[in-house]
Order: sequence, then C-alpha cells, then structure tokens
Amino acid sequence: MKDFDAILQQTRSLSLADRLQLARVLFEEAKAEAQADEIDAGVKGLAAWTESTGDEDWSEFYPATLRQKKVG
Repeated sequence: MKDFDAILQQTRSLSLADRLQLARVLFEEAKAEAQADEIDAGVKGLAAWTESTGDEDWSEFYPATLRQKKVG
C-alpha cells in the first residue's frame, strides 16, 4: 500500500488534463485485462464442459443445417 500512496502523491502533481488522461489509460487497460480474463474463463469452461460430455451425441440439438446425416 505504501507504493500506491507514493503513486497517488505523484499524480497529484499532474495537471487536471494529465490526470484525466492517466485515468482514461488506466481504465482502458483494466477493461482490456478484465475482458481477457472473461474470455479465458469462458474458454476454460467450454473446455471443461466439452470434456465432461465425453462421447455423448448432441447432434439432435444442432440446427438442421449443421446436422450430419447418419450413414447406416
């Protein structure tokens, strides 16, 4: 927390325009990181779900255009 207080003190010496720019940059970086985390969590969840379904046949739930005709 000591580092945070030092950074905050330094930012107080910036002009209002510079502080606003800094806030925008920090917000955009945080937003990008959060989005990457959400994507990573989604991929992990999809991988876990796919693995858990094993050899189950889900083709009946696919749209008709994606269903493959069974050869039999």
